[in-house]
Amino acid sequence: MIPPSVRLIISFLLVFTVGSRISFRNLFTGTFHFIIVISITSIPITLPLLIKSIEPYTWTPPTFSFFFFFISEL
Repeated sequence: MIPPSVRLIISFLLVFTVGSRISFRNLFTGTFHFIIVISITSIPITLPLLIKSIEPYTWTPPTFSFFFFFISEL
């Protein structure tokens, strides 16, 4: 099982690479998408932390395929 801290670093690296690729095409649109991606990816990071404070850590975050599908639909 991947520790939450490693998962946090990986998710931010994914967000940064996706945001920078989009911003090379169009800076304004890339920044807009970058903010959207950060807000989406922060949900599975903060949610297990909230659940962990309530109960033992048993919840696993969803895969990133949903996020990449959502990005491609934008």
